[in-house]
Amino acid sequence: VLAADDLRSSGRQARAGGDEGVLRVGMGSGPGAMLMTPLLKSASIRGQGIFKDASSDVSIQNYFFNGTIVNWQIIIPAFGIVQGPFQISSLDFGARHDAEVTFDIALASAGALTFTAI
Repeated sequence: VLAADDLRSSGRQARAGGDEGVLRVGMGSGPGAMLMTPLLKSASIRGQGIFKDASSDVSIQNYFFNGTIVNWQIIIPAFGIVQGPFQISSLDFGARHDAEVTFDIALASAGALTFTAI
């Protein structure tokens, strides 16, 4: 379990390294809610990037348009690893005429998750 200051520090390090994204974790409320990490209830994760090949492009599109729930492993540098079932809740594409296609993706948890600090 990380203290609030440690979480802020990890976020600053990730931004300084050029890594961007958002992790929202819902674990209840009240005093001690942060101590309930083993009871992680929900998370939403956003990120952006480019597709490495045509097959990954097709896979992500199929997951999104079919509403498929997939077990993902999300590695958050200088923070931890979140694993479990996620559904793509948002998928946006962009491109310039002289560059590769980019995407913005948002994942919403769809079941029990695990978190491992790194």
